[in-house]
Amino acid sequence: MKRTRPKILITGFSKFPGAPVNPTERLITWLMAEDWAALRADVEPDLHFRLLATDYRKVDQELAAIKAGIQPDIAIFFGLSAEATGFQLETTARNHVAINRPDVTGYRPASGEIVAGGPLMETTLPLDDIHRRLSGQNLPVYRSDNAGDYVCNYLFYNAHHHGIGARVGLRAGFIHVPYLDEQLPHLGEHDRQKPLTTLSKAELLTGARHIIMACVDHWALEARMSEDGRGRTAS
Repeated sequence: MKRTRPKILITGFSKFPGAPVNPTERLITWLMAEDWAALRADVEPDLHFRLLATDYRKVDQELAAIKAGIQPDIAIFFGLSAEATGFQLETTARNHVAINRPDVTGYRPASGEIVAGGPLMETTLPLDDIHRRLSGQNLPVYRSDNAGDYVCNYLFYNAHHHGIGARVGLRAGFIHVPYLDEQLPHLGEHDRQKPLTTLSKAELLTGARHIIMACVDHWALEARMSEDGRGRTAS
């Protein structure tokens, strides 16, 4: 049966070695406190939030639980990149992970390949719509074809490779963001001396809301087109 409201999974990450604070951890808390009832008059999304540990093995466990439980229509993964200069829309998940960068538990992958012989995985989020919305809010936004070689890319790749949705047509992808301006005093001296780009709380929250809205609008448009197509076939 066709779902009448989209199930949306939104995730962020906690701190990790070299990053004592993570803006996406704050973001998940803020988004959970938002009132989503008025997001759209005709579509009320079914939102699910997860804060993930920056832990390779727990990511695998979380994906298995999400696949068995939530089975989302849309999955939006947020993560930190200190090099990001705004909302960095990742286009591609690569079958590669660094073996010299430990996760928060100290664990390092044994192999640089996530999946033996696996191909690239492309985002299925409506990046054009997302880019248009964020640009319309005068928020910094751009595409990237390299999601890195750490836990962010690992999550992005495995979500597509293993499939976390119950249906064909899952919309899933990764978005990197920089530090919040209020987090800079909490960074190490070395990091504070870098020319870091930051976002304010208002910018991060506004951008995240518009990303979610763009995905809901896209889902609703696809649902209407699907219904129209079935109606023409039936007539």
